[in-house]
Amino acid sequence: MALEREIQELVGPVAFMRGMEYRRKGRVLDHRWFGADRHLFGTVTGSREQPYSVNVIFDQAREPVAGACSCPVHANCKHVAALLLSVFSRNGSQPSAVSRVAPWQQALAGLVEEGQPAADEIGL
Repeated sequence: MALEREIQELVGPVAFMRGMEYRRKGRVLDHRWFGADRHLFGTVTGSREQPYSVNVIFDQAREPVAGACSCPVHANCKHVAALLLSVFSRNGSQPSAVSRVAPWQQALAGLVEEGQPAADEIGL
C-alpha cells in the first residue's frame, strides 16, 4: 500500500512496525482533523500514565510530511505511525476520504438520545 510506504518513510522502519502493533492493540484513543484536512491531531496511549498528544501535518498533495508527539522521542515516532495507520486503515487512503464530524456536532451528539429523530428529520 502506498500510504504505508509513506508512513514508513516518515517515521522509519522500527517506529513503523511498533506503530502497527500500537494500532493493532487499539492504543489510538481519538483523532480530529483541522485546517482543511492538513492537520491531524490524536491521542495515543504509551508507556506512561498520561496518553501522548500527536500532531501530523500534511502537504497539499495530502501526504504526511511531519509528525510531532509529546513522548520523549518528540517527532515521527511510533505514536505518529499508530495514529496514521489507525485513521487510514478505517477510512481509506486519503484524508479527504475520512468521515469527519464537526466539533460542534461532536459536542451536541450526547444531547440527542439514541432512537430519537434529529431536528432535520422532524422539520426543525
